[in-house]
Parts: sequence; C-alpha cells; structure tokens
Amino acid sequence: SLLLAEIHHKSHEHREAQNVLLRVFEQNPAFGPEAVPYLVRFAREQGAERKLRKTLHRLYQDYPSTTLLLALVEAEEKVAGMGSARVLLERELEGKPSLRGLMRLIHYTELDGTSPGVRERLVRQVGETVLRDRAVYQCNRCGFSGQQLHWLCPSCKSWESIEPVHSVDGE
Repeated sequence: SLLLAEIHHKSHEHREAQNVLLRVFEQNPAFGPEAVPYLVRFAREQGAERKLRKTLHRLYQDYPSTTLLLALVEAEEKVAGMGSARVLLERELEGKPSLRGLMRLIHYTELDGTSPGVRERLVRQVGETVLRDRAVYQCNRCGFSGQQLHWLCPSCKSWESIEPVHSVDGE
C-alpha cells in the first residue's frame, strides 16, 4: 500500500494516493504509523496544512499512536501556533505517555526560552540515546528485531511476520 500510494502520488493522482494511505489504518492499524510520513509529505506538497490537521486529528481519535500525535502536534503548530501545539501535546501525554512525546515537550520547553536545567538536559540525553538505539520492528515468530522494516524476516524467513514494536517509547 505504501508503494502504491507513492506511485499514485508520482502520477499526480493525489486523492487516490491519500485514499490508499488511509486504507493502511483499516488494513492493519499496527502499520498506520508507517503511512503518516507519506500523508504529511503529500499534504504539504499540496499546501493543504489545515486539511492535514483535520485528517490527522480524525486518525488520532480512531487509531491513537505516538507517530500520529507528533504529526498532529506539528500540524497544530503550523496552523495555530506553538502554544496551542504544546497544550495539545501536554494534554495527550498525560493520558498516553511516551518517550518520543516527552522529547518533543522538552524541545518546546527549550524553544520557549526557558533554559533547561541539569535534569532536563540529562533526560533529553538519555531519551535521545534510548530512541536512537532501540529496536523499532520485531518478528512475531522468532523475535528478530531491528530498526528497518522487512517484509521477509532475515532470521526465520517468514513473510509479513515483522511488526512495529509498541512500548512506552512510542511506536
């Protein structure tokens, strides 16, 4: 579906590209976050920031994920400003905490002109290290894990057995 969406996009079939990407969430919600960067890129190329924010909000309500939240927060910032985006992020992190969300919140704190203290800098450094070194995908058959999506597991050679890892890091 991701490749098909890219083909439609390159053929200037923008609505069909978006429809294919939206179907990813219905086909297998675990892979919905994989479609988010495409949705964002395609919408921005079309200058449809407000429509993107509405689409991301709807998707986040139906298929909550850290990737969707961060994309929604970014769209909110572009449309309504950093203050509104920060409030949205804080509200959502209270109910669904994630390390990636915390890292974005620390980033907003730094942008506010508040100089981070030693604790904040340490939390940011630890968070960046954890996120950089973590496995993003894992085979549900043999346990192989890595940072790249494979449709064929390099370890046990089973098809479509690798899925995004969902944890407090986010997905």
